[in-house]
Amino acid sequence: MRRYDESRKDDFDQSLELGRDNQECLDGMNAWCTNVEIARESQGLYAEMSGLPIASHSIGCPHVEHKSSSMNLRWIFSEFLSQHCQGCPHHSPAGDPSWGNEIIASQRKAVEAREGKEADETARISELRANLADQSTQIGEMASPETRELIQFLEQLFSEDASKRAAASQRLVESASLAPELFPDASVTLLITLASTDDHAELTLPTCIALARASQSVRAAMLPMATANIERGFYTELTAELVDALGDTVQYPLSDTLIDSLIRTQHDDMAFLLWHRSSPSYQWHLNALQRSYDADQESVRQAFRLGLQNLDDRTRIRYCGALKRLQRSRPSIAVDLIESIAQSLCLFETNDSGSNTPSAEIVGVLQHAFKFAPDQVDEELASTFAGSRPAVKEDIIRVYSDLLDWDDEKTKEVDDIARSQQIAFGRLFDWVKDDTLELDLRGEAAEALENAASHRPVVISEKFDAILGYLALIVAIKEPPEPPPKIIIPGESEDPRLAGLQAHGRKREWLMLKDRLIRCLKHLTEQQSSVHFDTVAGCLQNRDANVGAELKAVCMTLLGTIGENYQLRSKALPLLMKGLMDYESVWVRGHAIDATCEMFRYSKSPPPSNIIDIMNVHLRDTYTMVHKAAVEVVSRGPRWFDEDQALDAMTALATHLKVYKDDPIQLESICEAILGLARQHDGLMHIAIGLVKSTLPTGESRPDQKIIANLVRTCPPNSPIAGVVSILIAEFLARVRSRRLNGYEHDRKRMFQWLHSLPPRTYQHISNQLLNAAREMAVHDPWETTHFASLFSHFGDFAKENSILDTVRNAIRDEPRHQEFRDDLLKLATVAKGNACLRTGDVDLAMATFASQGDPQS
Repeated sequence: MRRYDESRKDDFDQSLELGRDNQECLDGMNAWCTNVEIARESQGLYAEMSGLPIASHSIGCPHVEHKSSSMNLRWIFSEFLSQHCQGCPHHSPAGDPSWGNEIIASQRKAVEAREGKEADETARISELRANLADQSTQIGEMASPETRELIQFLEQLFSEDASKRAAASQRLVESASLAPELFPDASVTLLITLASTDDHAELTLPTCIALARASQSVRAAMLPMATANIERGFYTELTAELVDALGDTVQYPLSDTLIDSLIRTQHDDMAFLLWHRSSPSYQWHLNALQRSYDADQESVRQAFRLGLQNLDDRTRIRYCGALKRLQRSRPSIAVDLIESIAQSLCLFETNDSGSNTPSAEIVGVLQHAFKFAPDQVDEELASTFAGSRPAVKEDIIRVYSDLLDWDDEKTKEVDDIARSQQIAFGRLFDWVKDDTLELDLRGEAAEALENAASHRPVVISEKFDAILGYLALIVAIKEPPEPPPKIIIPGESEDPRLAGLQAHGRKREWLMLKDRLIRCLKHLTEQQSSVHFDTVAGCLQNRDANVGAELKAVCMTLLGTIGENYQLRSKALPLLMKGLMDYESVWVRGHAIDATCEMFRYSKSPPPSNIIDIMNVHLRDTYTMVHKAAVEVVSRGPRWFDEDQALDAMTALATHLKVYKDDPIQLESICEAILGLARQHDGLMHIAIGLVKSTLPTGESRPDQKIIANLVRTCPPNSPIAGVVSILIAEFLARVRSRRLNGYEHDRKRMFQWLHSLPPRTYQHISNQLLNAAREMAVHDPWETTHFASLFSHFGDFAKENSILDTVRNAIRDEPRHQEFRDDLLKLATVAKGNACLRTGDVDLAMATFASQGDPQS
């Protein structure tokens, strides 16, 4: 069970609880008033299973303008009752209204309590402003002209104009930095008082910071305010900067309460709300924590120990975020806390923060810690891995996975990167080989090795032999290992269908595990083919009976990658030839054919002629895997075949068309191979077109479209056989509807462009077939049929253009939304009719026709 699944394990119970509460609310609301209108707006699996109203509902009333809807009925029903039903003259109980009366009474009490608090806060602020105004007046009576100007700035802090308040705050900061002696004691007291209030803290704390940096005499007075602000989490970043400005007045380490508050107020759990800008750095939070840590490491470590074990996800995210920042400058802290960090990773999560989870943060912390103490961190993670559940094991695998993918920037700050990556590879490879682990976890470890081989091959290149050796042990094993034992509850039996599905899933994961190891080896041979050639060649030349066909097939795949290196190709070809002629194993032959294609895919020179002859032999092989692989070679490398070989291949492919007549996908592949040969050898064009024509239609639109599009690319419009291709294109366009929202529609555009490029003589021979196709298309797609009208106009066949435009106009419904289009079609048809008259020499009729186009109704 993964993290997300774990976080959703109580969903059903929570939904049942919501459904029961919703049922209570529905019963109470239905009894409250006959005017209430409640409608269910959604359905769901949990609702169907339980029979409870676990669904979104709307509530309204004929006497209320708007409706409200929600899945939590207590929320919207309570709001509806308090807003609309209190004192309603239309209230008509449909039963016992006590439930609604209780809701209204509780809502009234809550409103009264809230209004009372707001009144108290308003009175407190008014009293504070009055007192502060009196203090400002007293300061002004005793001050110098410069100080009186400062008093004016202080008074502007109470202005209703936000711009004036901001300007006054900025002037006070500048004055405090340049001339702190101008601030009398009363003004300092005033600033300290304001720095603890909601309305003025953001305006006055910068001035306090500037004063504290410029004058030591005010620091002692500001310290109580600073500690009080941090303790209650009030503007902690600004206050932490003030703590730094207070210098030696502050005793380090800070108290446990202050340290805890500095950590908790780093809001990494709200990072998803800051997607549009960079996350805050919390520089001054970090500075205060660093100084406390330097004074007494245990004081900070203990705060993190407690916080990392907090069961609330958001709290743990904050502690992890703070730890990640602190460990950048004090890397030893994460190493010292490694046991607590591992224990925190094992806690369950609710996953209500989206992708921002404690486990994701902890993985980052562990990766950074690994750089500086790989052996110690590895030992703790291995111990945790052994006794943890799959979700935790997955997170630990992620730690090691990223270690193998460090880029150059990350490795600069690590002295012994090779040691860290050596440990990471060893651990991941051990997990890949561990038969007691779940297969999906082993697959993730193998995926980590694959990614490392792809992006950082130098890291694991020397482990090539070890990976190939383990693959040799498992590649021939078809059945996956038995799953880990599980607890069986007496009296419960497993559904055999579920057991079958799980068995199928294990087989798929077993195949994926082997495929990932093969891709890992392939990436390594791509990067360092000369290094690994001897190993691969040694496996293929080994006459030991234990070297089975499956391992030889893997080596053939690797040989194809190695052979892309021109300098090694001459050594690889004899081994490849042995694979192509290995009639003891279909598996080896199939992979050898694929390797041939891989070896020469980017080569300017073709494979040796005798290899192409062997491909033609394999085209006639009775085994599906072999002849399909040979068809793929022809499709990807038609230029490798000379004319005789191409004719031989086409003969074999013609047989395949008959065999696979009921398999549209395979027919598409065969036709691609045939047309590829035709593009290389013009003499085979007639044969190729005839063969492809015999397959159409295949019975599925997608293969038909790809075949026709291939025909357009293969046969030029001026070809002698273009008429046949034109009819195939027209029939396809008429038969298969356009998907306007589908990205493949550029193929249809090219088809019409190709038809426009036909020579006039070819067009004359097929014009009637084109007209029939256009009429067939007009039945289901009048809009696209106008492309045929354009085609007829292009060749001056105005009578057919007029005919098809009339057909299109009649096919479109006579509705107001189509009227403008219908009128345009009528005008175009009239012009086409007039042009047709000109073609026949009837000028008078043509002029009369043109004159009539001004009136759409004529």
